[in-house]
Amino acid sequence: MNVKNLRTFIELNRALYWLIFIFSTLTFSILLILINSDNEVTIFISPIIIYINSIVSVVSVFLAIGSLFLRLREYDVDGVAVVGYAGWYHHYLIVDGEIVDEHNTFSSFVTIYLDYDSPEHSYDMTISTSNAIRLKVDKKLVTPK
Repeated sequence: MNVKNLRTFIELNRALYWLIFIFSTLTFSILLILINSDNEVTIFISPIIIYINSIVSVVSVFLAIGSLFLRLREYDVDGVAVVGYAGWYHHYLIVDGEIVDEHNTFSSFVTIYLDYDSPEHSYDMTISTSNAIRLKVDKKLVTPK
């Protein structure tokens, strides 16, 4: 699995959901200003447009905040590239570009444990409910690059 693609995916998610949130909030504010004014334009604003825009605004704020919890951590353990990825639904432990353990879930209210035993080392990755990633190699905590 390509780490660069995962990093790009995270950055695009954050940018997209924050842009949708900003756009929907601005359009909702403009609609409220038009409704409260004495303009003839308000006659043409359908209540369904306001309803749909308010739903998009609420959903987009949750997606924008949720995108901040997407994580990618890279480690170097004796020349071996170890990557931890915590996304929307997929959580991976990647060693030398190969997915060695994964956990797929819609939402997780418990800590996720991923592990892999190679001939040289034992990798134990912990992903918390807020997608914080911690790696232990041979029972010792390792810091990211």
